[in-house]
Amino acid sequence: MPKRISAIRARAFRGVPNDITLPLPRGGSVVILGENGTGKSTVADAVELYFTGRLPFLAREGRQSNVRHVGANDATETTVDIETTGSLGGQATSETCTNMAAREIGLRETLVLRGRSLVEFIERPKAEKWKFLFEILGLGDVEQFRLDLQNASNALSGEAERGAVLLKSAERALAPLAPDGASVLGEFHSLCEQAGVAAPVDLQDALKPDRISGLNERQLLIQKVAKLRALDAELATAQPVPSVNIVKAWNTLITSVGSAEVTRLQLFEIGAEIITRTPDIDRCPLCDQSVEAEDFRRHIESTLHVLSDAAKRMENGRGLLARYVGKLRAVHQVRANARENADKFGIGLPPVPDLPIRIIDDARARGTQLDIDSIERAMNQVPNWDRDALQAIRDQIPASDPRDDALVRVGQLVEKTKTWQGALEASRRANVAADAAKKVCDAYTAEQNRFFAAVIEQVSKRLAEIYERLHPHEGLGNVRVETWGNKGLELAMDFHGHPQRPPHGVLSESHLNSLAIALFLAMAETFNDRLRFLVLDDVVNSFDVEHRGALAELLTDEYSDWQLIVLTHDPVFYQQLARRNSSWTKYEVTSCTFDDGPRFRAYQSGSLLEKANDRLVDGDARGAATGGRRALEDLLQEACEGMSAPLPFRRGQKNDHREIGELIPGLRRVHKTGSRMPADLDKMLTDADAHAQAVLNIESHASPWHASAMEVRAALESIAALDEFWTCANCRSRVWALGDVNGWRCKCGQTSYPESRLGDLKVTPVPTSTQN
Repeated sequence: MPKRISAIRARAFRGVPNDITLPLPRGGSVVILGENGTGKSTVADAVELYFTGRLPFLAREGRQSNVRHVGANDATETTVDIETTGSLGGQATSETCTNMAAREIGLRETLVLRGRSLVEFIERPKAEKWKFLFEILGLGDVEQFRLDLQNASNALSGEAERGAVLLKSAERALAPLAPDGASVLGEFHSLCEQAGVAAPVDLQDALKPDRISGLNERQLLIQKVAKLRALDAELATAQPVPSVNIVKAWNTLITSVGSAEVTRLQLFEIGAEIITRTPDIDRCPLCDQSVEAEDFRRHIESTLHVLSDAAKRMENGRGLLARYVGKLRAVHQVRANARENADKFGIGLPPVPDLPIRIIDDARARGTQLDIDSIERAMNQVPNWDRDALQAIRDQIPASDPRDDALVRVGQLVEKTKTWQGALEASRRANVAADAAKKVCDAYTAEQNRFFAAVIEQVSKRLAEIYERLHPHEGLGNVRVETWGNKGLELAMDFHGHPQRPPHGVLSESHLNSLAIALFLAMAETFNDRLRFLVLDDVVNSFDVEHRGALAELLTDEYSDWQLIVLTHDPVFYQQLARRNSSWTKYEVTSCTFDDGPRFRAYQSGSLLEKANDRLVDGDARGAATGGRRALEDLLQEACEGMSAPLPFRRGQKNDHREIGELIPGLRRVHKTGSRMPADLDKMLTDADAHAQAVLNIESHASPWHASAMEVRAALESIAALDEFWTCANCRSRVWALGDVNGWRCKCGQTSYPESRLGDLKVTPVPTSTQN
């Protein structure tokens, strides 16, 4: 069952010098309001540290260990405690966690989105986007296994190549006979008839050790002549040294990839081997500085994924070079075998020239270029050795009696056939192993690609749905994630029918932030299996009012079965969430000092108006008036947004700071152009405007006059009446939730606005969402 957080506690951690505990009753959602710099992000930091063991934004700045509050008492240990609705709770520091299962899960799932990193994914290079998704999917080990399979396949391909060369040499030695059992057996029959001996029944019979022995008193000489002639034929038809074209192609590859990038790739491949052999490593093998094993592993994986294009090309090049080395080994082995067999007859052949096998293999492993001239010089020694060796063998072949020649040829054929059959079987086994390895590797890679493509499709579909909710009817369609090249990902969309990949050229910062949020939510829905909570830390910094409302509505409507921990310094976004979600826990950071840290105040007031009333009860008329003015502005802004009020044009964030004197005329224009102004509303707007000018503005601004508590109470009551007028008594949603300027309806469909439009408005009622 997906887990939620029921309490967060931090000691001497980040902005907390002593100890704070934040209850989240029953694992419910929470919204926290606090100005920038008041320590509210400590909540997000605590969750991320507990479930991942790291704070990436600190790691990027080289401050990954700076999680302790600098003013904390020496006796207070820096810890984070998390209570959950399941079994994943415990205590953690940056080094340890009492519940490592929580960290294993946290490192594989999507947890925290911060305003500072909203566009970070959008701005990442294509290869890094691929790497990031691999991390989220936990596919680092999966990809490493694929590389291991590929390496094994390359090695077996090299063995198959070596077997093919040896078989080719054995077949040449049989010439002019065709390399098949029928032809060889037919030749045996012919030679045995000439020699006047019994012909073999089959090849197995032909190759029996006593085939020649006992034929006559000259058997030893006949056997020697036969074996030496077979040796002569084997060496004369041996596979020549292969062309150096493959080596030249390897050098071209290294040049095109770049020696620095190859060296870096090689370095991090070695690092991957080190972390595999020493999973609990605590010091960097290069600089000997202290490292976290998990951070070291993730850094290695991240860099290898960034270098994935070079890695793929190197992987292919190494495969070709491995097969080339296999050919060289076969060339050397044929001659080494000939030298060993010649020695049995007392023929001392010189050592076989050393081929640059080890040099080439070392270059393949290290990713370095090869000296073509020195390799060609080594290769050129082989033909000279062949010439001298053949002459030495032929000089030692005894002359045979013509009548025994047929027997000599029988013995010679026995040796050739044995060599051919051995090479044939060895080549068959090598090919079977190489084919099997390739099939396994190809099948594994194909399945991995199919899985990844399905994930991309699923994320893209949900990304498009979420983005449309945030930006409906803006000409932005078919938002998606696309693969790019071998190991690259990019975001794409259609902008008024024109494909854009990436979309940076047509989207504003606010739209890019929306895209990042939509992608984060889509990935969380796709990947999160065990954890059913999300932390959103100041994600609406560049959002205008309209998009803040759309995000609040999206989170309310579609994430009611998730636990959301929302931190924001934006009072408008806070109010949008608070009034839509009465069951959420609400906190406000009232202050933050170096000695005491942030102070969180829990309160049940779901609106600025309720807070203003609370202050009035406490005898703070001036504070109540200030809060009432903010509450009225917030209500009028929401109404103007909901009913698409025509307001004077403003640039950028100025749209978010309209005052009462602009908002009320905007609402009157709505009703003048689209709907008849209800009489009650006309009076309430007039009263609200009068109270704002006569009472609320006087107390909110420097003035020698002061309003009485009774006047402030009357002003707050007029705001409350206006708020209630626009709220459905049944579902408590706004009366403009559905519809347009020709008429609106609440979400449950039981309240229309204006009432005279009730029969004209055709809207399917929707159930109110259940909040957790």
